[in-house]
Amino acid sequence: GHMDRLKAILPGWTVLAAVTTEGAKRTSYTEVFHAGSGDTVIGESGIGHVSREIGGRWLNLVQALKQAGFYPVLSNDIDNMMFRKLMINAVINPLTALWRIPNGELLKSPARMKLMKELYEETLAVYDACGIRYEEDMWDQILNVCTATSGNTSSMLKDVLAGSPTEIGWINGSIADMALKAGVQAPVNELVTRLIEGIIAEED
Repeated sequence: GHMDRLKAILPGWTVLAAVTTEGAKRTSYTEVFHAGSGDTVIGESGIGHVSREIGGRWLNLVQALKQAGFYPVLSNDIDNMMFRKLMINAVINPLTALWRIPNGELLKSPARMKLMKELYEETLAVYDACGIRYEEDMWDQILNVCTATSGNTSSMLKDVLAGSPTEIGWINGSIADMALKAGVQAPVNELVTRLIEGIIAEED
């Protein structure tokens, strides 16, 4: 939903979407620690292809990002990449925040794995209802992310520990909204959204 909101705020502007695996951690209000290099995929949401004209339009941006030390790539599949990242975040982030554990600890309990799978399968059903494509090995990708980032504290857990507002409304909340618009149910996504929102309300 963030792209629609930005386009509404900036009528007439061309808004680019990006998905990145760059690692960053804010250490103060004025400092950000670069935790690890990754790829940054850029594209125009809703375009469905990268024409020569579109690619040429953003060539200067790509070159500037390269000079700054990033690894940018123009993509014709940015929408589906955003939905892939949304699914991964929806399964991992709220549960680490609720149980206050690093990502890898999700894989060490059958009970945790069961709830992960419920969130995953429910989100797949919402994607199916909305006509959103996804890769057949998404579950394995989620497990791989947990393993590769086993010692990491998710951004949502960091926000909860800091008593700060979280992105739960934009992650699981947005999946619940998509389900409502498609006429299907998403009770697990709705529940974790309310639980995370309740934590912040308590600490405030």
